[in-house]
Amino acid sequence: AAGRSLWLRRGAGAEGGLMRRTDAGVDFYEGDVWHCRRAPVCNSFTYGLRTAVISLDSPPAWFRASGQAAAHLSAQSARELCRAPPGYRVLLQATPLSYGFGENPLCVYFVVPPEDEGGEAALPPTAPLLRIAEVTNNPWKERVRFVFDGRGDRVRKCLHVSPLMDMEATWTLTAPTVGETLSVTVELDHPTLGAKFFTATLRARRCAGPARHLRSEELPLGGYIAWACAPQRVFARIYWQAVKLLAKGLPFLGNPPIADYALDFKRRAEAGDADVSGPASVCPAIGGGGKAAAPP
Repeated sequence: AAGRSLWLRRGAGAEGGLMRRTDAGVDFYEGDVWHCRRAPVCNSFTYGLRTAVISLDSPPAWFRASGQAAAHLSAQSARELCRAPPGYRVLLQATPLSYGFGENPLCVYFVVPPEDEGGEAALPPTAPLLRIAEVTNNPWKERVRFVFDGRGDRVRKCLHVSPLMDMEATWTLTAPTVGETLSVTVELDHPTLGAKFFTATLRARRCAGPARHLRSEELPLGGYIAWACAPQRVFARIYWQAVKLLAKGLPFLGNPPIADYALDFKRRAEAGDADVSGPASVCPAIGGGGKAAAPP
């Protein structure tokens, strides 16, 4: 049942003691995040990340008890945003809060068919894979959500994600079926900095054994040292990379109000400006109409 917890004693050779296993509604994945900026300066880095894929239809008890559920869409809200057929399930890729602190620059909702209908493997190869991107910027903590096709979709940049990037980019997002592996890719094209001037990827594999359902703070000592306090680590890495980019000469750009650049993007898109028109849509969060979007 949702929220049920079991207590398992570790075997010989482990760190000893008890560990708490929460079976319901979550799988954990371990892998790497890679960022590469190619213009106007070069900067790349890789770091390990342990993240969760949470069933929003039957989430674990800690997801609600920690308050994290209130920061995300419910399963029903996600289905409505995607206009998903009845019976579709919703999985949320997000890193759990750690000691009350959260840091999720990008979360992805996977809105998938029922397992008894073959899941996404049974979909025609041209059928869209329903996904929702939930993007939060630093340091302002503004947020937008929009629907995209997990096979690969282009959306006009609709949030000032970083003070070290302007608003003249297009996002291409890819998030194929989640299972044994988890993969999310974001590529940015820019009218002057070029195609794929920035790439970010998450590549991870589902944990095996009891660790598959354990939060990082519940792992044995070795796992705890390797993975605990993931949000705090992400936060520190964001600002450390910002310091490095500033040292390389990138200017700090103030955060324009969403209403200001929304109006400008909408005007330019309607006018057919080559820099902001084309195969991608302007996210409705800033006034476009090509893709579904939700307020923060």
